[in-house]
Amino acid sequence: KGGARRDYGTEAREFGVFAGRRVPTLGRLQRWAAMGITLGFAGREHLVATFPFDAVAITPATPLKDGDKGVALAFEQALASGQIDAREAVILYLILQERRGEGSEWEPYINVLPKRPGSSSLLSEADLRYIRGTNLFKAVQSLQAELPREFSNRILPVMNSILEADPSTERGSVSYDDYVKYFTTFWSRTLALPVPIPSEDGRGGMEFMELDSIVPGLDFANHSGGAANARWQLDPKSRAIQLYATRALTEGNEVFIKYGDRSNEQLMFQYGFAEEDNPNDSIMLHLSQFAEKMFAGEETKEMSKSLDEWNARVSIARDKGLPLKAFLCARDIDRRTGAAKALPEAFMQTLEVLVADPSCETGESTGKRTGDHSFGALALATKMFQSVVYTLESQSEGTGTLEADRALLERDSQASEEGSEGSLTSYQRMCIIYRMGQKRIARAYLQFAQEQLSKLMKE
Repeated sequence: KGGARRDYGTEAREFGVFAGRRVPTLGRLQRWAAMGITLGFAGREHLVATFPFDAVAITPATPLKDGDKGVALAFEQALASGQIDAREAVILYLILQERRGEGSEWEPYINVLPKRPGSSSLLSEADLRYIRGTNLFKAVQSLQAELPREFSNRILPVMNSILEADPSTERGSVSYDDYVKYFTTFWSRTLALPVPIPSEDGRGGMEFMELDSIVPGLDFANHSGGAANARWQLDPKSRAIQLYATRALTEGNEVFIKYGDRSNEQLMFQYGFAEEDNPNDSIMLHLSQFAEKMFAGEETKEMSKSLDEWNARVSIARDKGLPLKAFLCARDIDRRTGAAKALPEAFMQTLEVLVADPSCETGESTGKRTGDHSFGALALATKMFQSVVYTLESQSEGTGTLEADRALLERDSQASEEGSEGSLTSYQRMCIIYRMGQKRIARAYLQFAQEQLSKLMKE
């Protein structure tokens, strides 16, 4: 069925891929007898759909094989000159197909695409306030500021040259809204596929490179991290993308695949949704986001001196090959206690450099330690985690407490169950689920760091 659940526009319908008949999970011997040799060795999986790669996949190579030689040449020149990249070539190719209308072989696919694809790049000012204080908030603001400039300065001239090369297309300039629609369509439906490209060895052979591509039909399948009942693969012999049911399906069951082990931040930014209790959820910390906050309150002169020392130590850590960022992962949190099980080891080594005695030639900290961590490094980690929690949960910078978020979702769910319309849109609910995960992770790591620091102080 057409569309995608990720469309959180005004349309009430939800879309996905659904089983048209019962799909059993037969044993290997039963399958051999019931379905023949072709699927006899597929274990407990059942082939439910096949997508011929060369016929249906829209890859960065597709525009170069367009039936209109002028169009193909325009794309080739734009890619060769660096005016657009491979992903943007696919986006512009989709816009071209919409302009071609009934003259496009892709018209049936274009017609069933959501009018408002799910993506955080489309967040309104009203929606943005639901993710204040998060890394996603900064990323979306940056994208929304950059995209219009990129469109005007670089994308639009290329798109106009492509349209001029195709006499069959509808005339008229492409608007920024047109570009955003297919920008989000691409990013919310893409898969990394091995695409054949000419080999650089000069022998005329082909080699495969993973490129972001679209597979019409398969791209309607929604994601589920914990309840996926299907998987896809590219069969190298038949050059077909195969969709296998990994669990029994009854007629009307939705088919779910996994988009990968993605955090809610990645899911929100690219697809516009988040998963509750996502085991792959995480928060990214980067030293650059703490520098000024660490020394706020000091006199201007002292703050400048402190920042200079901080930056010098960051340079030492970088020269040592130590990471300047860390991912605090949900999978490393004890579900019983709610505290993290450990601190990211490599990042803690970076903090050891930052708190080292300037007179120490090794650039490593001295003093009391618990395990591999010094008092100074634990104190710095604690201060960082406190800063993250404050940024996420304060009313001035963030969106309130984790408890307030939980109550807000409960009230909205209760209103829906009672038959009245909730106060939250689907997208706003996703924003709250995402930010709750961020707050939960930040608290868990803060709790662990404080416990370790307290333990060390008692020794």
